[in-house]
Amino acid sequence: MSVSVDPERWRRLSALFDHAIELPPESRAQWLQEVCADDRDLRADLERMLAADASTNAFDQGIADILSRDVGKFDLGKSLADDEEGVLGDHAGPWLLERVLGRGGMGTVYAARRDDGDTLQRAALKRLHRRWDGSLQAQRFLQERRILAALSHPNIPRLLDHGLDAESRPWFALEYVDGGNLVDWADAHRLGLHARIELFRAVCAAVQHAHEHFVVHRDLKPANILVDEEGHPKVLDFGVAKRIDDTPGTTRTGVFAGFTPEYAAPEQITGGTISAATDVYALGVILYQLLAGQLPYRVDQDDLRATAETITSRTADRMDKALVTGDPEDVRARIAQRDTSPTAFRRFVRGDLTRIVQTALAKEPPRRYASVAAFSTDLRRFLEGRTVSVGGDTFAYHASKFVRRNRVATAVVAVFALALAGSAFYAFQRAHAEHQQRERAETTLAFMRDIFAANAPDNTDGAKLTAMQLLDRAGERIDGYFPNDPIAKAQLLGELGDVYQNLTLHDKSIPHLDRAVALLRTAHADHGELYAGRIEALGSAYLETYQYDRALRLVDRERPRLRGVVLHGEPADAILLSQRAWALSEIGRTEEAERDLHTAISLYEQAAATGTASYALLYNNLGHLQLGTGRPREALANFQKSYTLVRQSPDANKLQRLVSRFNVGLAYSRLGDYAHAIPILEEVVPQQEKLVGFASNRTMIARSQLAQAYSGNGEYDRALAVIERNLQAVAASGIQNPRDRIEIGLVKAKILNYALRSAEAAPLAREAANYLRDHPMEPSFERGRMQWIIGETWLQNGDCAAAEPALKTALSDALATSDNPANANAAEALDSLGRCRLLAHDLTGASDYFERAVAAMTTALGATHPRTLRCKLHRAWARMLATPDFAILHGMRADRDALAKAIGSEDKPMIWQADLLIDSLARDADAASGISTTRLSRARDGLITLGGSQSPRYMGLNSFS
Repeated sequence: MSVSVDPERWRRLSALFDHAIELPPESRAQWLQEVCADDRDLRADLERMLAADASTNAFDQGIADILSRDVGKFDLGKSLADDEEGVLGDHAGPWLLERVLGRGGMGTVYAARRDDGDTLQRAALKRLHRRWDGSLQAQRFLQERRILAALSHPNIPRLLDHGLDAESRPWFALEYVDGGNLVDWADAHRLGLHARIELFRAVCAAVQHAHEHFVVHRDLKPANILVDEEGHPKVLDFGVAKRIDDTPGTTRTGVFAGFTPEYAAPEQITGGTISAATDVYALGVILYQLLAGQLPYRVDQDDLRATAETITSRTADRMDKALVTGDPEDVRARIAQRDTSPTAFRRFVRGDLTRIVQTALAKEPPRRYASVAAFSTDLRRFLEGRTVSVGGDTFAYHASKFVRRNRVATAVVAVFALALAGSAFYAFQRAHAEHQQRERAETTLAFMRDIFAANAPDNTDGAKLTAMQLLDRAGERIDGYFPNDPIAKAQLLGELGDVYQNLTLHDKSIPHLDRAVALLRTAHADHGELYAGRIEALGSAYLETYQYDRALRLVDRERPRLRGVVLHGEPADAILLSQRAWALSEIGRTEEAERDLHTAISLYEQAAATGTASYALLYNNLGHLQLGTGRPREALANFQKSYTLVRQSPDANKLQRLVSRFNVGLAYSRLGDYAHAIPILEEVVPQQEKLVGFASNRTMIARSQLAQAYSGNGEYDRALAVIERNLQAVAASGIQNPRDRIEIGLVKAKILNYALRSAEAAPLAREAANYLRDHPMEPSFERGRMQWIIGETWLQNGDCAAAEPALKTALSDALATSDNPANANAAEALDSLGRCRLLAHDLTGASDYFERAVAAMTTALGATHPRTLRCKLHRAWARMLATPDFAILHGMRADRDALAKAIGSEDKPMIWQADLLIDSLARDADAASGISTTRLSRARDGLITLGGSQSPRYMGLNSFS
């Protein structure tokens, strides 16, 4: 297989592949058609990459199978000796390669440091041995990077960066861990037995996190677990297949395998099913070695066949004897390293701890712990002196044990069981005959029994966990039930889709909801409310997965069918129109979206459903649409109406009331009315924290807006303190998507710019620019604001060449997402572009941009709004530089006074900046500025204090956005 190695094309292919691999296989063909409609070569490359990722290969074979083959067949690329490794001192992106940390079959790992002048950040950088060519090594390298991007846990190194080097070789950079491997570190620190188990449980937490993201490590061993100087273990090498070559002492066979044999589970040896139980086994080996100082089996590391036979057939040596077996000097060292004695060790490991380790090391996967969490829980209970779940080296998968060891799975099944119970009740209410109801109930019970029976690890996909297996198996097996009852089958499919939706797995819900809709379509007249509910759920899933075109097609097709249908006491037609408006607004058809929302409001009023929370939400959505198109005054009116309605609605909950209140504060903030905005937002934030949590997305949005309101009011220290709480919340929440962290970082960058600390904002802007480069976004309000902050940061750092492209994209997005070109977002971008042209000494270009900015701000916000007055001062600045004139200075003083009045203070950074600007222009024109020496001194001192510099850098007056 061969694909393009052009760096830009590779970046696009990489981003598309990362998206495609997460789609259900049945959805990929349509998605490929949509994204590659005009590029056949692009689609062919993507299809080859997907096929290679899905194919069975030597990495996934058991040792027994590999040993029966011709080793020469697995020559999968250039050998390390033939590969051109490059020299230390090379760069990969902004990273300088300093020394080699290790080499493997796919690539070399370097100690690297960031070399772009902004930070001394260190990383472990892994680079592929060869250019991207679609080879097996390259596929696995890409898979490792993709897995790391999906994981976010304190005991797993973070993915920091990735890209292609000058020779088109892929690389990625990880958080650097300066430490020793797990066993060596514990021995060097003479860690006691209790402390070793606690350390090991931190490793279990990392592996469990990976399992919860459907990743099975497959090569857990002490060398892949480093412990840093603070004693925190870090699990490395997720998704990596290890090379085993034929040099005695370092390698063993000359073939590739996805694991290290002495830590391999029996099913890895025999080529059996890989599952979470495979990692449980490897962890059992590691714990045995961590406690006893030896492996549970004596293996010949140079004889792979003998090792395979030992692992599959021999019983582990008794742990209480392992510590004292071997050379006397080694035994004394092992005892000292554990700060114990032979008698104390035997007493500690005998009984429950031995049974725990034996359970983890069971030959058959079903006899091991059902999850890493269950393994870790028994270890905790052992340390606490409590009863453990295992009474011997075997145990049955009873329902009580399942609940104890699989709390996530139990919760999922409980939701699913309740949903099914609801389906049975609905069927009971609507059954045409009693015998049909009995059949449905019996079939439902049989279906549930089948799902639980399918939970055995040997029946599962190795890359999935029990919780997801239960749901996935349910979807796979529904076709075997209700062969003559399509309505009941549709109910089950729909309920399964709802469970996925509740778990925010919207992409997984779509196939089931789609099938439910197809089964119900012919019977919708008799089951109108049931059908409408499934259409609503499917439309919501499309919207949540950004499939706006599919959502529009669904709504437009189904609205005629559902006119007159009532869903949850509300008109189904209006519900679908609200979804249609959401989709339209996201693709820039805001005028149509607003029209649909007004129509939906009318339909609710005609149906006398105006007392519902959903009706109030329509005004909320209308306000956000107007806010996004630069009409904050109209938005404020609709947010206030929504807040009034939601307080009067009996079915509205506390969160809906809080969100409505927040939106009122948001609109005031966008209008620059911080006197009203700040008290509202200060009231909402602590209530949000209490109701939905410190790290919830809604709470972080509220804090972000409060920070920006403080900033607009010139309270930069308070603003930065609030935004730091958001960054802490992101770190604590384990949010996977880097976009969340990057967007919060950009808010911090904007505030730092206002506080005249633009150098501190630069790394945040650079990270965001790299993200937007690697993850292309469609034109939108969000992308426009991100690009504006990036451009403004480069402008405040004095780099017009870097600022201008970002600012032009911000302007383009502001115009594309609004039906009115005279909107505040476009005006903000125009003003920034004008100051950029001033920086480049292009007075004509600057004047043109400022004229357009003043006109747009005046139309959008009025002639006396602070942001309009700021644009007018910038326009006068350009005019004064072009043609010095006392009349221009007189106008600037008048606008400055009007600005101070509009913001209610003479003592704000933007007023200080205006005073110094007017004085500088007056001196250049040999004219009097009319500004007192005291005021000028106050302005200089205030800005120096603010920026922490004798001469703080800034380009123009601070923004109000």
